[in-house]
Amino acid sequence: MIVVVCASFFLVVLCACVGFAGWAFATTQSIMQEAKHAKEAVAVWDFVAASDALDAIQKTTVRAEHAVDFFGFLAPFPWIGDQVTGLAHTLEAGGYLLEALQNLCGVGEDMVRLSGLSADLSTTQVEGTFAEVPRETKRAVLMRLSEASSDFAQASAQLSIVREEMQQWGSALWLVSSLSTFLTLLDQLDEASQSLHNLQTFATILPEFGGLEEQKTFLLLFLNNTELRPGGGFIGTYGLARVQDGDFVSVQTKDVYALDQLAVSSLAAPIPLQTYNATPFWYMRDANWSPDFAVSALHIIERFIAEGQSLSEEQKMSVPTAMSVHGVIGLTTTFVSDILVLTGPLTVSGQTFTAENFADAMEYQVEVGYTGQGIPSSQRKEILADVVESLLYRLYELPASDWPALLDIVSANFSQKQLAFYSADQEVEEALLQAGWAGRVLSSSVDTQMVVDANLASLKSDPAVDRDMTYEVFQNTKGDWIGRTTIIYAHRGSFDWKTTRYRTYTRLYVPFGTKLIDTKGSLVNDRLLNPSQSEGVVDVGTDLGLTYFGAFTSVEPGETQTLVFEYLLSDGVVEAIENGSYTLTFFKQMGASDHNLHLALDFGNTIFYATPSEERLEWGNETYLLNTILDQDKIFEVLFD
Repeated sequence: MIVVVCASFFLVVLCACVGFAGWAFATTQSIMQEAKHAKEAVAVWDFVAASDALDAIQKTTVRAEHAVDFFGFLAPFPWIGDQVTGLAHTLEAGGYLLEALQNLCGVGEDMVRLSGLSADLSTTQVEGTFAEVPRETKRAVLMRLSEASSDFAQASAQLSIVREEMQQWGSALWLVSSLSTFLTLLDQLDEASQSLHNLQTFATILPEFGGLEEQKTFLLLFLNNTELRPGGGFIGTYGLARVQDGDFVSVQTKDVYALDQLAVSSLAAPIPLQTYNATPFWYMRDANWSPDFAVSALHIIERFIAEGQSLSEEQKMSVPTAMSVHGVIGLTTTFVSDILVLTGPLTVSGQTFTAENFADAMEYQVEVGYTGQGIPSSQRKEILADVVESLLYRLYELPASDWPALLDIVSANFSQKQLAFYSADQEVEEALLQAGWAGRVLSSSVDTQMVVDANLASLKSDPAVDRDMTYEVFQNTKGDWIGRTTIIYAHRGSFDWKTTRYRTYTRLYVPFGTKLIDTKGSLVNDRLLNPSQSEGVVDVGTDLGLTYFGAFTSVEPGETQTLVFEYLLSDGVVEAIENGSYTLTFFKQMGASDHNLHLALDFGNTIFYATPSEERLEWGNETYLLNTILDQDKIFEVLFD
C-alpha cells in the first residue's frame, strides 16, 4: 500500500512538473511575442500601440503569478522548486518594470503630442521634421523631457533588477523556457538596458545643451584627428553656438589661428610642445594636451577667454569671443563622416563632401585647393562654416523617422570617443560621466593602461600610421611583477602634401606608483634631425592620479618603429595579483582610430574565470591571452587560484 501511495504521489508530482514546464514555456513565448510588438511600435513612435502591448504582457504576467501560486506546492522539491521560486521572483520584479515602462510610454505619447508629429502606420514612418516644430513646442518638449529624467532612471533601475533576478535564477529559468529562449531574453534585456541608459542621459543633458529657459553658449571644437592630439585632434577650427529652447540662435566658426595670432600669450607651452613642435607659448590651438576631455576643456576655456580679453574691441569684431561659456562640444572628422552617412553628400561652393572623402577633401581645400581659387589664406577655412551651416540644415530637415538612427550615431561616437561633451553644470557633467560621454580618464580598476599620442609637426599623417599595442604581465626570476607595454607604429604612407614622417610624443599612463625599468625606441628627434638615431630621454610624471612615461619617437614612411616601456607594477596591482582577483581598464585615446590590442597576462596560477573570454583553446592555463580591437574604453577581469 505504501508503495502504491508513493508511486501515485510521484506520478502526480511528475505530471505537475511536466505541466508547469509546458505552461512556463508557453507563457515565456507569449511575453516575448508581445515584447516584440511593443518594440516595433516604439520604433515607429506609436506609443499607444506599445502601451497596448505592455498591457497584454501585464495581463499575462498576472495570470502567470496566479499559476505560480497554484504550482507553489512544488517549491519544496529539488530542481522544480528552484524553477517555481525563480519564476516567482522574476515575475514580481517584472511587474514593477512594466509599470515603469508604461510611464515611459506616457512620456512618449506626450512628446509626440507636444511636437505635433504623427505616426503614419501605413508606411511605418513618422511625419514631420525638426525644422517644422515651432520654438514654443521645442521648449515644451525639452521641459517634458527634463521632467521625464526620473522616469527613465526608474525604468532603468527596474530593468537591472529583472536582469539580476534572471541571472540569479538562470539555471532554473532556462530549463523551463529552453536555453535559446533564455539567452534571447537576456540579450533583449541588455539591449533595452543600453537604450534606456542612453535615453536617461539624453533626458538629463538635452535641456541644458538645448538652452531650456535661458540662452546658453557652447564652445565648439572641430578636432582634426588626422593630426592626433591628446584631447582628440588638432583644434584647427573653433566655433560658438548659442542655443535657446531647442533652437540655434547663432553658430559662428573661425580658423583658430585667426584668434591665436591676434592674441598675446605669455603662458609657457608644455615642454614637449616647446621641444618637438617649436611652440614656446601656449595658445588655444594646443590647449587640449590632456587625454581627459574635461581637463582639456577647462584649459581650452581658460585660453579662449584670456585670448579674447586681450583683443581690442575692433579685433573682437573679426573673431568669435565670449566672456563665459556653459560647456564644450568636441567632435572629430570621423564623427562628421558618420553623420554624412545618414544625411547624404553635401555640395558646398562647388565641392561635394561625402562620408568617404570628407576628411581628405576638406583638408585639401584648406591646405592646397584654396590657392588656385583666389581665396586669401585668412579666408581658407570659411568653407567649413558653410559646411556646418549646410549640415545643420540637413539635420533640421531630417525626417523624424530618421531621428533614432541619428541618436544611434551620436551614441556610438560617444562610445568610440569621436565625440565628447563637457558641461559646467555639475549635475549634467555627472550624467555625461556616468554615460561614458564625457571623455574622462577615471579608472576604478586595479590596473590601468592608456597610450596617448601627440602628432607634433608631422602634417596630417595619422591615417597612414597603424598602431599595434601589446600589454604583458609576468614575474621575473627575482620574483618581481613586471609590466611591459609595446607599441608598434607601421607607416603605410609616403611623402605628399598631407603626409610625412610621423613624429609623436607618446605617453603611457599606468597606475600611480609604477616604476620605470627600461625603455626602447625613444629618440632625441626624427631621422632628419637625429641621423644617428640617438636614444632620447624618457619623462616620468604624474597626471590624472596616474603615473605616466613620456617619450618622443618617429617613423619614416614605409617603415615601422617599436616603442617599449618596461616597469615594476604598482603595489596595488601586485596585491591584486597575489589575491587572485585582477581588473584592468584600457582607455582608448579620444580621436584615435581603432587599433589592435594584445594582452598576455601571466599570473602564475590557473585562471578559472575571465571576461572577455579567451579562445576556448586558451582556457585552463595560467596566462590570459586575448587579441581584440581597442575601439572604445575596455574593461577586463581575471580570477585565478
